[in-house]
Amino acid sequence: MSNDITTVLIVSAAFAIALVQQPMTFIMLASQNNKHNVSFMRNLLITLKEPVILAPIVAVILLLVRFPMPHIIIKTGEIMGMAIPAIAMFTSGIILYTQKIAFNFNVILSVIIRNIVTPLIVIFVLKLLHCSYETIHYTALAVSIPVGSVVVIMAIKFNTLQKEMASTLFCSTVLSIVTIPLILTLTKWIV
Repeated sequence: MSNDITTVLIVSAAFAIALVQQPMTFIMLASQNNKHNVSFMRNLLITLKEPVILAPIVAVILLLVRFPMPHIIIKTGEIMGMAIPAIAMFTSGIILYTQKIAFNFNVILSVIIRNIVTPLIVIFVLKLLHCSYETIHYTALAVSIPVGSVVVIMAIKFNTLQKEMASTLFCSTVLSIVTIPLILTLTKWIV
């Protein structure tokens, strides 16, 4: 497989997360936190108004209709793209400072699934599909990245599992120092 197909696989996974997983998570959390018996459709409309949900949907639509972006918007997006990792780390630091870290079965299980099980499943599926080493390597790296701060932001927004999500973020990030090299080494060994 070429670099183009690797890129398509990784971008497809990102689209699946942004267009399916995050909206569904918002809807489920809103439904669970539904004190006013709001209907599913109302929860869906509320979810679609959230910037973290709306922005990727609008971006995909603009991409699909081949909307010509003004140069200033492209440059602004590039600058924001470079700043986002630092902003996410800063946000994560603030969140972790405000939340007490706790270790329990759910935190440990979610970290193991996110940092170890998911990348291993991806490696084996791509191996069964006879993908190239390069494709498996880069895709395994992409799915080995620790839990993002958005899970904690969602927990805080919906006032549920805040301590667990902050703990998962912390543990996933710290453990990734070991698991990412381990997964990449396993990729070389398996492929």
